[in-house]
Amino acid sequence: MAQTLDNVRHARERGMILHALMEEYSGRLTRTADLAGALDLLGYPMSMEDLGFHLVYLSDEGYVRVVRAGETPGYRRDRLGAGDPDAIVFCKLLPKGLRLIDGTEPENPGVRF
Repeated sequence: MAQTLDNVRHARERGMILHALMEEYSGRLTRTADLAGALDLLGYPMSMEDLGFHLVYLSDEGYVRVVRAGETPGYRRDRLGAGDPDAIVFCKLLPKGLRLIDGTEPENPGVRF
Protein backbone atom coordinates (compact mmCIF):
# COMPACT_ATOMS: atom_id res chain seq x y z
CA MET A 1 0.00 0.00 0.00
CA ALA A 2 1.51 3.30 -1.05
CA GLN A 3 1.90 5.96 1.60
CA THR A 4 0.47 9.40 0.99
CA LEU A 5 2.75 12.43 1.12
CA ASP A 6 1.21 13.45 4.45
CA ASN A 7 1.96 10.01 5.93
CA VAL A 8 5.57 10.22 4.77
CA ARG A 9 5.90 13.75 6.18
CA HIS A 10 4.41 12.67 9.52
CA ALA A 11 6.73 9.65 9.69
CA ARG A 12 9.78 11.88 9.09
CA GLU A 13 8.60 14.38 11.70
CA ARG A 14 8.28 11.55 14.23
CA GLY A 15 11.76 10.34 13.34
CA MET A 16 13.13 13.83 13.87
CA ILE A 17 11.35 14.06 17.23
CA LEU A 18 13.07 10.84 18.35
CA HIS A 19 16.45 12.11 17.13
CA ALA A 20 15.98 15.39 19.00
CA LEU A 21 15.01 13.54 22.19
CA MET A 22 18.06 11.29 21.82
CA GLU A 23 20.24 14.34 22.55
CA GLU A 24 18.69 14.47 26.03
CA TYR A 25 18.48 10.69 26.59
CA SER A 26 20.68 10.67 29.68
CA GLY A 27 18.75 13.56 31.23
CA ARG A 28 15.47 13.51 33.05
CA LEU A 29 12.62 14.98 31.03
CA THR A 30 12.50 17.40 28.11
CA ARG A 31 10.00 20.27 28.10
CA THR A 32 7.82 20.09 24.99
CA ALA A 33 8.37 23.81 24.42
CA ASP A 34 12.13 23.18 24.30
CA LEU A 35 11.61 20.24 21.96
CA ALA A 36 9.50 22.42 19.65
CA GLY A 37 12.29 25.02 19.58
CA ALA A 38 14.91 22.38 18.78
CA LEU A 39 12.78 20.97 15.97
CA ASP A 40 12.33 24.46 14.55
CA LEU A 41 16.10 24.94 14.50
CA LEU A 42 16.48 21.58 12.73
CA GLY A 43 14.07 22.67 9.98
CA TYR A 44 10.98 20.85 11.27
CA PRO A 45 8.78 23.62 12.70
CA MET A 46 5.45 22.45 14.04
CA SER A 47 2.68 23.73 16.24
CA MET A 48 2.33 22.48 19.80
CA GLU A 49 -0.87 20.76 18.66
CA ASP A 50 0.97 18.84 15.92
CA LEU A 51 3.84 18.04 18.27
CA GLY A 52 1.36 16.70 20.82
CA PHE A 53 -0.27 14.55 18.13
CA HIS A 54 3.08 12.98 17.24
CA LEU A 55 4.08 12.52 20.88
CA VAL A 56 0.84 10.64 21.59
CA TYR A 57 1.58 8.32 18.65
CA LEU A 58 5.17 7.77 19.81
CA SER A 59 3.96 7.19 23.37
CA ASP A 60 1.33 4.68 22.25
CA GLU A 61 4.08 2.80 20.37
CA GLY A 62 6.25 2.74 23.51
CA TYR A 63 9.00 4.99 22.11
CA VAL A 64 8.55 7.97 24.43
CA ARG A 65 7.09 8.76 27.82
CA VAL A 66 4.84 11.81 28.06
CA VAL A 67 3.83 13.78 31.14
CA ARG A 68 0.65 15.81 30.98
CA ALA A 69 0.10 19.04 32.90
CA GLY A 70 -2.47 17.40 35.16
CA GLU A 71 0.11 14.80 36.21
CA THR A 72 2.67 17.32 37.41
CA PRO A 73 3.10 17.96 41.15
CA GLY A 74 1.13 20.94 42.34
CA TYR A 75 -1.23 21.13 39.35
CA ARG A 76 -4.66 22.36 40.39
CA ARG A 77 -7.56 22.98 38.03
CA ASP A 78 -8.91 25.73 40.25
CA ARG A 79 -5.82 27.92 39.79
CA LEU A 80 -6.18 30.87 37.48
CA GLY A 81 -4.35 30.13 34.22
CA ALA A 82 -3.69 26.51 35.16
CA GLY A 83 -4.09 25.47 31.53
CA ASP A 84 -5.30 22.29 29.94
CA PRO A 85 -4.62 19.30 32.22
CA ASP A 86 -4.26 17.08 29.13
CA ALA A 87 -1.55 19.22 27.52
CA ILE A 88 1.76 17.37 27.19
CA VAL A 89 4.40 19.39 29.05
CA PHE A 90 7.31 16.93 29.27
CA CYS A 91 8.56 13.94 27.30
CA LYS A 92 11.45 11.48 27.35
CA LEU A 93 12.89 8.98 24.89
CA LEU A 94 12.50 5.42 26.16
CA PRO A 95 14.88 2.51 25.49
CA LYS A 96 12.56 1.12 22.79
CA GLY A 97 12.74 4.46 20.96
CA LEU A 98 16.53 4.45 21.18
CA ARG A 99 16.61 0.91 19.78
CA LEU A 100 14.39 2.06 16.88
CA ILE A 101 16.90 4.83 16.11
CA ASP A 102 19.79 2.35 16.37
CA GLY A 103 18.05 -0.12 14.05
CA THR A 104 17.83 -2.93 16.61
CA GLU A 105 14.05 -2.54 17.00
CA PRO A 106 11.77 -3.72 14.14
CA GLU A 107 10.99 -0.94 11.66
CA ASN A 108 7.80 1.05 12.08
CA PRO A 109 6.31 2.57 8.89
CA GLY A 110 4.94 5.43 11.01
CA VAL A 111 8.48 6.57 11.92
CA ARG A 112 11.20 7.30 9.37
CA PHE A 113 14.74 8.56 9.73
